[in-house]
Amino acid sequence: MARCGCSGASCSCLITGGGGIDVTGNGSPTNPYLIVSDINLTIQDSQTVNLTLTGDGSDANPWKLIADATVTLDNLTDVSTAVATTGYVLARQSDGTFGMVPPSTAPAGALSIGDGLTGDASSGNKLRVLLAPNSGLVVGPTGLAVTSGGTWSTYVPVWTAATTNPTIGNGSSEGYYTQSGKIVYFSIEITFGSTTKRGVGGYSFTLPVPPATNRRQTASADVLRYGYHELVGVGVIWGGKIDHIDIATSAAGQYLSHSVPATLPTGSLITCSGTYEAA
Repeated sequence: MARCGCSGASCSCLITGGGGIDVTGNGSPTNPYLIVSDINLTIQDSQTVNLTLTGDGSDANPWKLIADATVTLDNLTDVSTAVATTGYVLARQSDGTFGMVPPSTAPAGALSIGDGLTGDASSGNKLRVLLAPNSGLVVGPTGLAVTSGGTWSTYVPVWTAATTNPTIGNGSSEGYYTQSGKIVYFSIEITFGSTTKRGVGGYSFTLPVPPATNRRQTASADVLRYGYHELVGVGVIWGGKIDHIDIATSAAGQYLSHSVPATLPTGSLITCSGTYEAA
């Protein structure tokens, strides 16, 4: 122990321990100083932190302190929830702390709306699908739907002739139709009875929905001359009605009338059906 001035077989330097450290021995080769620590570590949990201590302090198994924290906003020193209410959000304040404030919402008109949508997303003008006029579409609680989808209605076709109008008598005049947007599906059937008056001139029939008037449209037709033959034809839609029915006879195509292809006896049928564009 030359450094501390001890030249004998032992050291006379005073070494003391404290704070959980014990010193034994006298510094001689046979009884050297032994410094022993008997530190006892304990932990204490708080309301927000749960501590766990493992190990014994040795090199092979050092102490390990683990903390699990469970905190709420009120436990944070830089957060104030004094005015918090349902729907409020946490936002940084001008002094650097955080507080609860109402959420920032976009004003009406702040959304950029493209084709196919309308509304500004405000409570009084909700964002919604833009429906074109006469598109046949509606938006309901279950979604986008086609109006009148598959439901057929009845109507009574008005049967007229070029010179003298016929009267149906104990025959029948039946019409059926459904509409999807501007597309109309229809079917007409005229049945000749024993008291049906056939009128004079080419026949025409009214339609359930006014058709577009910018062009001619056509539909299929059929004429059953009861007890004789059946002829196919074309109904020409013009002037807001089936203007005439052009039938194929043995001679040539002719307009259906009281005498073409010939007088239609009781039990005869005139049918016309198809689709057309509504006005």
